[in-house]
Amino acid sequence: MIQASAAETNAQIEIGYGQVLLHLKQAQAAADGIGDKATATLIEMLQRLCQTRSGISSEPNSSPEVLAQKQKPLASLSIHLFGTFQAFLNGTPINGWRKKSESIFKYLIVHRTIPVHREKLCELFWPDVEAQSARNCLNVTLHALRQNLQLPATTSGADSLVQFANDHYYLHPRLHVWTDTDAFINYITLSQLALKGDNQTEALAYYEMATVLYRGHFLENDCYEEWTIQHRERLKTAYLTLLAQQSQLYFASKNYTLALERSRKILEHDPCNEEAHCQIMRCSYALGRRGLALHQYQVLCDILTRELGVLPMGESIQLYEQIKNGSLRWQPI
Repeated sequence: MIQASAAETNAQIEIGYGQVLLHLKQAQAAADGIGDKATATLIEMLQRLCQTRSGISSEPNSSPEVLAQKQKPLASLSIHLFGTFQAFLNGTPINGWRKKSESIFKYLIVHRTIPVHREKLCELFWPDVEAQSARNCLNVTLHALRQNLQLPATTSGADSLVQFANDHYYLHPRLHVWTDTDAFINYITLSQLALKGDNQTEALAYYEMATVLYRGHFLENDCYEEWTIQHRERLKTAYLTLLAQQSQLYFASKNYTLALERSRKILEHDPCNEEAHCQIMRCSYALGRRGLALHQYQVLCDILTRELGVLPMGESIQLYEQIKNGSLRWQPI
């Protein structure tokens, strides 16, 4: 295995810190935008720490933007992690995966912000194999992975997109990576910022873009891979939360049909979500479908009894009684 030279390592460190500084600058702008001075001050301290650690000057000619401009992307990866996994290198689909090389690639993509120790990969993907044998398997697998990610010989500065140094694997610092999961979280963040600025129309637009990206659960074909579970649950929770927020915003704007549709999507993934059932009741009633609103309450009772052995909460019972008696008075949600 070829070790990186000191010069290469230093260059990788400098580029890495430059990328961190760019993200910090964006985060500081967002914090300033919502008036969160405490967070903005903390981010500024982190920027100074990164500059000190990396040796990057605070002078304009050595700004993170200038550093990034000097380092043109070696290649671009577009990765779809929601639903069925897909990967594109410079716009071309990556095919012919071996199972292990594809699994390790997914792991490196998701954990690309920090180099991964080779022993960590051995423990995850060959847990019952003797240490040296596991390392041999890893070497063979990484060779296959590099073949999948091989760039044309004509590419300027062509190099392996999976790097190895100091017993750690990491993606090439000049590799541009886009993932649907990152874009999904970014759109949610932008939605929340829009809501803080009382711009509901913009918030809904960003929520819609996030919803489109969620084509299925995170790496849904790898549900038995233990390392994927936490990511899958976190992203699923974020998705259900954004659907609930969408439903509330649509209801507030009197678009009851879309509000109802978003709540039904919640129940596709979480049938016991009591608030989603109640929102469907409100929407149905607002659309003049009182019978459907009352029926939804019975659906809620049946599911809670069957799945959890409990009755609806007091608020749900009260909503049912108000719809039944025709005494419901709309309140802001």
